[in-house]
Amino acid sequence: MLKYLYFFLIISIPLLIGCAGTETLEVDKVPPLKPNVIEHLGDTGDVLGLDTLNYHNNSEYENNGIDATQGGDWIQIEWDHIIDTDIEIVEIYRFSLQEYNAYVNYLQGGGEEYDFTTRVGQISPELDRYEDNSPGLLGKNSFYYIKPIDEAGNWTKSDTVCYKLIDKPALIYPTEPGSYQLNGLVFQWELPSGYSVSNSRLLIFTENYELLWKYDPLDYEQPSIEYDGPDVDVNSIRWRVEVFGNTVFSSPVNGKVYIIYAGSESEDVAIFIE
Repeated sequence: MLKYLYFFLIISIPLLIGCAGTETLEVDKVPPLKPNVIEHLGDTGDVLGLDTLNYHNNSEYENNGIDATQGGDWIQIEWDHIIDTDIEIVEIYRFSLQEYNAYVNYLQGGGEEYDFTTRVGQISPELDRYEDNSPGLLGKNSFYYIKPIDEAGNWTKSDTVCYKLIDKPALIYPTEPGSYQLNGLVFQWELPSGYSVSNSRLLIFTENYELLWKYDPLDYEQPSIEYDGPDVDVNSIRWRVEVFGNTVFSSPVNGKVYIIYAGSESEDVAIFIE
């Protein structure tokens, strides 16, 4: 009896090992859903119907898609929240129109394909906004896309958005700490030089970024504008100036012609109101 038991074990063990060896784990090969990167939607102070738009929406940054920032000479990009639950990281890429055109010309001359894009950063999938603070963005037609990567290494490339950053305006008055009378207060700033500026806009907010008043000068002289907004009971205000360049159409990029908006934003200045 014992002899038969040994014989059974000798036969069974290889069979069990063989069966275990054929068992495989299912590998995730499904890429994430294609994310939606938000193109430039407009600027605070634009008018839609009867409403004056305020993209700040009581936040520390504007939720108007790709745009200039108030910090340095930087560009922000934004996207709709990624709904895949297994995303590990989101990578952000940039290229300029000059880099793309050089790549196309190189291929047309018989050259081999190469990666002309720059990975400028990566971010947690919980976040839906990235600020590109790379040097050398001024005056370039900058294109961005993102690439969410899941835990299995699958990835999807978003559509592309673009923006052109120009020099910031310089705020002149009032910029010093202190208290001011709002009625009759004159706001002064200096327009940038070196890049084409088509127009500028003065924006005045409450401390919670509710838009009080905006003014678009009708000429290109260095502006000096007296406050002519509503009478309000506030303790402080914030003000800044945005400048805009000429909106142009790009040459085709991957078969698509893009509208390239251009602009920049000064820093906010907070002052007390008597």
